Amino acid sequence: MRLSRRKRYGVVTPSSVTYSHAINACQQAETPNVSIATTLISWALDDGVQPTVYMFAPAIWAAQKSGESALALDLFLQMVDLGCSPNEVAYNGVVSALCDNGDVEHAILMYEEMKNDSLKLNSAAFKVISPIESLWQIAGCSHHNSRSVLPWPFNRWSLSQNGKIAFNELFL
Repeated sequence: MRLSRRKRYGVVTPSSVTYSHAINACQQAETPNVSIATTLISWALDDGVQPTVYMFAPAIWAAQKSGESALALDLFLQMVDLGCSPNEVAYNGVVSALCDNGDVEHAILMYEEMKNDSLKLNSAAFKVISPIESLWQIAGCSHHNSRSVLPWPFNRWSLSQNGKIAFNELFL
């Protein structure tokens, strides 16, 4: 990155703050640019910049806004592997991306991790997760890795396109 104000030219060593702001700009663009956001993370790591949750959270949200839930989850896992503790913004981004993609089972697993870390979901993700979580609690299930663990009639649900719980068949 170059500093070019007042006709001064020279290399300025970017910090995690510099990269965080650049990645945040990618996320806030009218059309989020996930490619540049991930490239900036790669550059930061190549430059030896200590990664922070503030670098990864906007990239996760850029992936969410672009409909790339797998990338959002990959970024989240990369962040954790690099030793960054996730905050509510990072968790909410990946949970929202998973919910938007209809991957409610992984979203609930992430939600469970959030609860273990004493963090809270944002209202949009909570509207999707809360009713499904309630079904699991009613059914007495503690592990959510598959709908098949749910006893009848709770194993008959799915998530409809509008984010509501839909039952797969009529039953009494």
